[in-house]
Amino acid sequence: MLNQSEICRLLKTIVNLSIQGDINFRHLSQGITNESYWLVIDDKEYVLKIHNPDTDRLGLNRENEIQILTFLKPFDLCPETIFYSPEHNFTLSHWLPGKIWHNQELQHPPALLQLAQKLKQLHGMPCDNLPEIDLLKRLQHYRMMIQKRHGKLPGTELKVLTSAHKLLASLQQILPSCLCHNDLISANILSNNQNLYFLDWEYAAVNNPLFELAVITQGNQLSETNQQYFLEQYFGDKKAFFDNNYAVYCWFYQYLSLLWTLVIIPKENPLPENLD
Repeated sequence: MLNQSEICRLLKTIVNLSIQGDINFRHLSQGITNESYWLVIDDKEYVLKIHNPDTDRLGLNRENEIQILTFLKPFDLCPETIFYSPEHNFTLSHWLPGKIWHNQELQHPPALLQLAQKLKQLHGMPCDNLPEIDLLKRLQHYRMMIQKRHGKLPGTELKVLTSAHKLLASLQQILPSCLCHNDLISANILSNNQNLYFLDWEYAAVNNPLFELAVITQGNQLSETNQQYFLEQYFGDKKAFFDNNYAVYCWFYQYLSLLWTLVIIPKENPLPENLD
């Protein structure tokens, strides 16, 4: 955890921020990818994120993230980034007042409708020259990191990998790729009276929107009824046309999430023998 003098040094010497009074701050969270602080500087509120330098194993690319955040700046979809330093591993953004969602919010139709509408706004943006993601390469990267960290993979993993390749290869590209957040769990959604915002864009990239929908429904453990309602709000009367491909992406997301979980298991802890 940083203290006040360390935060002041970061902001004055690296950001070159003029600070007239005291800095008030509160530690917000210590996660796998970031350590976050809420700051008040001269009556203005900010979020300081210190990036974990050991996140290459998770497949993160901070330069890609800041490129996407810069692109999104005019669209009122996320907090505005004021400063980014890849050399010093931190970002400074404006603080957005509002409520961070929990899974309970995603159990109510009005929230699902609002999310579907905001998602269509994101997915409808031009995405030329923005970073793309290759899901199979991401999967292979996680496997390599698990092997490197633990010296082996779970016994049944290769069989599952073969199925993943076959399933994705069998899919036709029935929807155009688009800019996706790729990690829209409830903790990365904030709402206030004016808008709905998406937070933590580390995994954002151009991707198949069906994967994004799978992240939302599976990552937030939506009931079958809520899944169907959400998909209907997103697709309208064309939903049935995408059902089979959506089901494949749900399975793939669950597999990718499991590998992500294995990547972050400490070296000293044993891996599970099987993938259940």
